[in-house]
Amino acid sequence: MHMVKGEEGLGIQITGGRGSKRCPHGIIISHVEEGGAIHRDGRLHAGDELLMINGRSLVGLTHQEAVAILRSTTGLVQLVVASMVSTRNTPHLRRGEKTHRLNMRQRPNQLCHSVFSQCVLEFHNIQGPQGPH
Repeated sequence: MHMVKGEEGLGIQITGGRGSKRCPHGIIISHVEEGGAIHRDGRLHAGDELLMINGRSLVGLTHQEAVAILRSTTGLVQLVVASMVSTRNTPHLRRGEKTHRLNMRQRPNQLCHSVFSQCVLEFHNIQGPQGPH
C-alpha cells in the first residue's frame, strides 16, 4: 500500500524489533495517532506488522533501525504490512462468527503478535539449515 507522509509524519508508534523483550520477532504498530496520515487512511491498525518500507525489509531489524527507516521517508511511502485478520465484514462467515482485532490498550501483556515474522521463524525451524527433513 502507498501512503503520503506529510510534515506531521505517518502518525504511528511502533514496538518490537530484534532484541526487544516485548516483541523480538517483528515491528508492530502499537498506536495510531488520531488525525495522522495512517488514521485518516483507515487501513492500518494497532497490532499490524510492518514488513517493508520503500522496499527495505524491517524483518530482523532492531527497533532503532526501524525508527530510522521510518523517519527517513518523505512524500509517497510504500508500506508492506501483515494485518491481523478482521472478519467483521467478511460475507462468507456464518452468522455469529467473528474475530477480534488485538487491542493494545486492553491487553498490554499480549502487545506483540508478529504475524509474518513468526511464520518465517517457524518455517525455518521446520526446514532446518539444510532444507526439509
